[in-house]
Amino acid sequence: MLVLYGGFNACTEGVGKAWISTLVPAESQGSGQGIYQGATGAAILLAGIWAGLAWGSDGTLPLLISGSIAAVVAALMVVSRTRPLRPGRS
Repeated sequence: MLVLYGGFNACTEGVGKAWISTLVPAESQGSGQGIYQGATGAAILLAGIWAGLAWGSDGTLPLLISGSIAAVVAALMVVSRTRPLRPGRS
């Protein structure tokens, strides 16, 4: 399993670094890469903790919270959706 995880990282990590290097000016490459790697690491840590909470107990509380947050985000997206403009009307 460790080989698969390492292989996944080997195949995807360079893509993220290359993408950030095209978005950030040359004089800010160090800061841009650091922010990207820090945010990625924090997200992975948070996901690991959340998965551990779901795996360690019966898992209902983390899944209930995740589902509630997803429902609220979806409802906000539906409510805030603007109507598309029809051709010929402004």
